Amino acid sequence: MTAALLALVGALFVVVDQGYDARIARDAARTPHVVDPSTPAAQDAVAWYTWRGDALGVLDAQVLYLAVTDPGAPPPPGLPEWPAAGDVWASPALLELEGSQAYVARYGSLAGVIQLASLVDDGERIAYVGVRAEDVTPPHHWVPITGFGVEPRADGGGYLGAALYHGTKRSLVMGLVLFGVAPALVAAIALLSLGAEERRRHLAQVQAMGGSPRQLRAALLRVFLGPAAVGSGLVTLLLVASTYCTWRVPIAGISVPGADYGSLTGIGALLAVGLLAAAAVVALVLWLHRAATLPRVGQGSAPRPVGARGLWVLLLCVDLALANWGYAFFYTTDPSLASFISLSACAVALVLLVPTMGVVTSGLGRVLGALALRTGSGPVLVGAREVQHVPRATTRITSVIAMAIVLSAQLQVWGSQSAPSFREAVASDRVNADLSMLVDLSTEERAARARLFDDRPAGTGFVALGGEGLPDRVLGDCEVLVHVFGECPESPKPLEAFRGAAAPQVWLWGLAPDAVVERADGDALAEATLLAAVSLDGRPISQDALLRELGQRVLPPPRVAIPQEETIVGAWLGVDKARWYAVGGLLALVISLALAALSSLAEVEKMAARHGVVAFYGARRRHFLSFALTLVGVPAAVAAALGACVAVLMSWAPTSVPGAVVRMPFDSVLLMLAVAAVYSAGVSVVAALRIAGRRGARALSV
Repeated sequence: MTAALLALVGALFVVVDQGYDARIARDAARTPHVVDPSTPAAQDAVAWYTWRGDALGVLDAQVLYLAVTDPGAPPPPGLPEWPAAGDVWASPALLELEGSQAYVARYGSLAGVIQLASLVDDGERIAYVGVRAEDVTPPHHWVPITGFGVEPRADGGGYLGAALYHGTKRSLVMGLVLFGVAPALVAAIALLSLGAEERRRHLAQVQAMGGSPRQLRAALLRVFLGPAAVGSGLVTLLLVASTYCTWRVPIAGISVPGADYGSLTGIGALLAVGLLAAAAVVALVLWLHRAATLPRVGQGSAPRPVGARGLWVLLLCVDLALANWGYAFFYTTDPSLASFISLSACAVALVLLVPTMGVVTSGLGRVLGALALRTGSGPVLVGAREVQHVPRATTRITSVIAMAIVLSAQLQVWGSQSAPSFREAVASDRVNADLSMLVDLSTEERAARARLFDDRPAGTGFVALGGEGLPDRVLGDCEVLVHVFGECPESPKPLEAFRGAAAPQVWLWGLAPDAVVERADGDALAEATLLAAVSLDGRPISQDALLRELGQRVLPPPRVAIPQEETIVGAWLGVDKARWYAVGGLLALVISLALAALSSLAEVEKMAARHGVVAFYGARRRHFLSFALTLVGVPAAVAAALGACVAVLMSWAPTSVPGAVVRMPFDSVLLMLAVAAVYSAGVSVVAALRIAGRRGARALSV
């Protein structure tokens, strides 16, 4: 089981590395090769191209317009032919959404489905739309292309569709280290600790009979090498078999085609990971039994005291300081690097928590021993002496709960980055209630813009939003201005003067604080490149119907968006990204909690085997409970407090830098502290019952 766990986590690195490169390669292969219209290369162009970001409800979509000039050229990857004028080729995921038929009708009629093999992900929402070449008015927003296929971006990002929102491979790997490798290694040690006491006794017997360290190592290898090879081999075979299918990551909803990591290189890497997992298990077994297999001069079979080393505490403090400084320093210039630094520091902190808990546990034993001497409690004194001088057993039980608290806090911090923007987006959508739409006419001719005001759709009015950058002028005829603002000002009037009187959706149009409202005629309105379409009859505006109406006047149709659409779509993209953290965090928490239970069982059995002497100080259950609380209960509570402190300090910079979108992870910390309290009480009771139930303890109590 341990080898299978390590093989699985190691294989995830192969899947991430190979799968990421394959997705980026597919995206680069379908990206149009754009050339400068003013260069001779434009003479070899096979089509005119432009694209537009769009949305279907709150989900992002991307529309690629193609006006072919050389029908004999190879069509876009995933299409059997060039899209004819008015034809729409859509991805399967786009067509599966509710309202997809109306969405396709915005641009034409459905001609076919894009082949999955050309998509970055089978959940990608993308469409190709054909346009007549004679309707193209270059070079304003149309660009010539000579075909498809470009070099992948150096920064690891993508060009189109789902690839636009890829995180960097560096961040994915660090997340895997934090939420997978660190917990898996400690879980492996806990799994191997089960039954370790019995193995130690067996090795001690063999050693007493004259067995050499080499013979002891050979005995351990005979016991573990076979199961380790079987466990890692089964996982490796399952992963190799998965290269023939497509599987989906739970919660995140990302599909992973097996072919992405099914190359000879990928399969070879999977086999190597399986061998390394088996070797790691053998190495861990030899390390756990190093007292017998690697004896040193003067070393006995009893546990050796471990001196408290303040260096570990210092290293943990330095790690926390560097994490916060690094995040705050790079956040404004390179947020990706800032996140990488924070995740890396958190992974280091998880490693340092174990030796730091050894230091804290040893100091706690000293304090409890002093209290026991004052109160005269024999069981507490014996337990305190062991905790002080031999803290390893207690540390192995208690450090896990500290790690779980840190992991849960990181899950809340990185998994909830989109929560505030998501709430803002939902509120904006409710305020607008489809009573206004923004129409982008920046790519259209002036004559086309004028036609929209002369022949506007029934029940719909337009106001022009003018100005560089943020619109600072709201222009319209009296009919529309009276409907939206309640009056038709004779002269320009500050927008703030209409607060409370204007329609609430006005404040969602992204206007400048010093914007003014003024009356204008048709010629002035035709100069505007951004319009706000407003409902004059109180009925919600249908985005699809408005786009079809505008499409009869302007080709290709202008972009029609709900106010704050970028915020709404971006918030949902943030939610999608946060699901990755949810997957990794939940995986790490499950591993950590399972580790806590397994580690506790193993260590409690060891304690029960060697602490029958407690019965000398009284055989009543309260004495055993006092002893167990000293050994594991109180240290577990202290470990929870240490984990909470580290979790809060590790989250300080990400939650306090200017523009931070998340709060301190107090919710998860408080929840995990409650879990730690239950864990502390439960493990203490189990330890007391196991120690009291030992035959030696019962015999000594007579």
